[in-house]
Amino acid sequence: MIRHVVAFRLSARDDAERREQVAEIKLRLEALSDVVPGVINIEVHGDLGLVETHWPVVLVADYASSDALE
Repeated sequence: MIRHVVAFRLSARDDAERREQVAEIKLRLEALSDVVPGVINIEVHGDLGLVETHWPVVLVADYASSDALE
């Protein structure tokens, strides 16, 4: 199994708008686990927002193999 982790920033500065963006990203990306071949699981997590320099969203995807990741 291969675990692929991606952290990224959001364009929103407002906390409420940022939470909305995280929810939308979570909905869209987690749905891909049923579509993309070789994906075992996809999870999206939002940061608590307590530290401004933290990346607000992280994608954690598990793949059956390195070939599936490619």
